Amino acid sequence: MFMAIKLKVIKAKKIINKMEEICREILMSITDYTTDEISSMLKIKLGTVLSRKHNCMKKLIRNLP
Repeated sequence: MFMAIKLKVIKAKKIINKMEEICREILMSITDYTTDEISSMLKIKLGTVLSRKHNCMKKLIRNLP
């Protein structure tokens, strides 16, 4: 079970690494920072972070096996 989860995480990271820069930055940050903090770090509006996070997550899910 643990090995299957680990493989999915590795595949997800590979997909994220192939995405555009903004998607990589947002998706790699969501586990460590709030959306407000990401907005400040990237110097973009909160609404933009939320919509890009949503769109990037859709791309990620669509590309997962």
